[in-house]
Amino acid sequence: MKLALRKLRGDLTPAPGELILKPADAATRERRDIANLAVSQGPAAFLRAAGEVTTIVTSDDPTLDDLLAFEFVKLQLAGKPLPPGAAAFARYAGLAREGLRPSSVPLDQSLEGIYLAIRNAHGSDLTQPLAFSKFEGDWQRMASHLLGAAGSGADPFKVSLFADSPEFARERTFLAKDHDVYLQDVLRGERWLVRIPGGPPSASALILRNPKSLLWKHWSRADQGAPTGDLYLLLGVDFGSGNWVFSTDPVQRLPIKELADRLQAAEVAQNPQAAGNSWFDGAPFGHTLVAAPKGGSKLSNEALLKVVKAWCQATAPKAKKPQSAAPVGLLVGAACVAALAALGAIFGPMIWGNPQVQDPVAGGKAPELKEIDFRARGAVMDDEEIEKLRSEGLEIKGHALIVAVGASSYGKLPAAVPDAGRLYCLLRDKFGYKPENMRLLVDEPERCLDSKTGKPLKNEGMPTRQNVSKALEEMSKLTGRYEKGDRTNFVFYYAGHGETEKRASDIGYLILSGYWESDRSAPDVQAYNMGHLSRDIRDKIHSTHQVLLIDCCFSGFVTRTRGSYDQNPEKIYELWKSKAHAILTAGSEKQVAYEVGEQSVFSSTLFRALGEGIQGMAADVNDDQIVTDAELAMYLRQEVPKIFDGTRRTQTPQYHRGTEGDDVGQFLFLPRP
Repeated sequence: MKLALRKLRGDLTPAPGELILKPADAATRERRDIANLAVSQGPAAFLRAAGEVTTIVTSDDPTLDDLLAFEFVKLQLAGKPLPPGAAAFARYAGLAREGLRPSSVPLDQSLEGIYLAIRNAHGSDLTQPLAFSKFEGDWQRMASHLLGAAGSGADPFKVSLFADSPEFARERTFLAKDHDVYLQDVLRGERWLVRIPGGPPSASALILRNPKSLLWKHWSRADQGAPTGDLYLLLGVDFGSGNWVFSTDPVQRLPIKELADRLQAAEVAQNPQAAGNSWFDGAPFGHTLVAAPKGGSKLSNEALLKVVKAWCQATAPKAKKPQSAAPVGLLVGAACVAALAALGAIFGPMIWGNPQVQDPVAGGKAPELKEIDFRARGAVMDDEEIEKLRSEGLEIKGHALIVAVGASSYGKLPAAVPDAGRLYCLLRDKFGYKPENMRLLVDEPERCLDSKTGKPLKNEGMPTRQNVSKALEEMSKLTGRYEKGDRTNFVFYYAGHGETEKRASDIGYLILSGYWESDRSAPDVQAYNMGHLSRDIRDKIHSTHQVLLIDCCFSGFVTRTRGSYDQNPEKIYELWKSKAHAILTAGSEKQVAYEVGEQSVFSSTLFRALGEGIQGMAADVNDDQIVTDAELAMYLRQEVPKIFDGTRRTQTPQYHRGTEGDDVGQFLFLPRP
């Protein structure tokens, strides 16, 4: 079976004997996790000509994900089984393709690091016969190693597959030296403190000029020497002759289209004919990358950077004592800090500031919620720790209050009530929550069905403001039965409409039954103030571990009045022993939450993350059969925006966790055996 590289644009009709590694379904043609698709659906999922396949075609600049897909499809076409670990390797490659670091394995020993070393050793144009021949030989060396590891059941999320292999000593040495070259690139460049619109009040930016390092992009996203001590959120690279590229950290998905617009306006102001040759606004990448027009910018570097500095309010970083270079293997690629602009505006540096500095808080009382860094999970635990955690977690009693309003005069939401039933059954059947410890309040009980019997689930009443308050009181008694210090779980879920009320400052409300028929000049009577929801649950519910799942428009208001920063996250086991109060919302306080067809975008992704109807859980990145609130949030923030690719709409789930007292724990979803 032959591998061929080609630009995959325009007409993708395969020639006789060809299979092209692009989805055959036009609706998912731009899907990027190709190896996952190969594992789950096989060769039939891809574009192919009739008859026997002799050539598999992929991109002329192939990723690790592309080439793993090639190896898997090649085996399938030959009638051979995939190795037992193929699915784990495919998931890993898909995450790496998105710019994430799926494991804590040092980059110079990781799958993506070794592949990048091989890829960059053969120049930019692999369509040249000699370059392709050498690259293909090196790839086959790596592929043989990976398939052997997958065949033995090795876990790429936990194990360094290349640390002791003499076959890859050259690549490991290259990566170590390339990091030193990158540090020299930084010294020749510029470093700024910036405030990117829609992002944190203080972040780091790096400007590189003709970088000599081949992996500068990856090192910059893992550079603890950045002025803010974490990574470079904004990266600008001058490749010469006016060819500039600016990008934000792909994990945080912060759009910078406005920068392209400003630079284009400056081009046109200097030369009106530039209107026909625009700056690339990065639409295929979620506007997280912008690039100069074809042929390069006609602005001088000084004029161009002046526009960029004004846009991001750039200032020079404060001088500080020299620090040693950060180790290669820091786990930073999996970091994902939720960017809620309104929260940042209220709390400023308390949330987004330098983690080395503790900002004073008026009155000496720390705020209650923090913006979560998805590095909080830390390194993968060993088997003994996992078993200890799982054995303790399985003894925890689960409680839930599930509320859904689908038949509102404001507009029907067909998915709201069925989704409430789906969550009820998921908690009961997969996570062991007992029916006597759960309460359902839905307005269309005939549509809230038991997944086992197909019959309506027991409904406690209409989801009115009064009934929700009553149910919270009942749950307070249920969760108060246990000895102080006993760990119990509580899940609150709301699906329905959200609305805002214009006052001195905007207020968000959960729209409950009876609201539209009542006097809406007093919304607190029939609706639930989102800003009070977290506080009320915290005050009334005695469970040590609480999570709020809010699927409605403007749900970011649930977190608006809370915020702080935790500078030293611990490992998951230590976090589990503490209390937890976490909130996940469908979007920000300014965003609409969507249904597509008769499915909620947020809730359907949530159920997939927790493994509804299947054995595994999509959000369980490292396959330890545990999903934390941080893992769940990371999955939702990655997957929900993808559904809106190619549209003018957007929806970005938000994530916050409590830090009052010892309330810094993690909520865990642990399937029952």
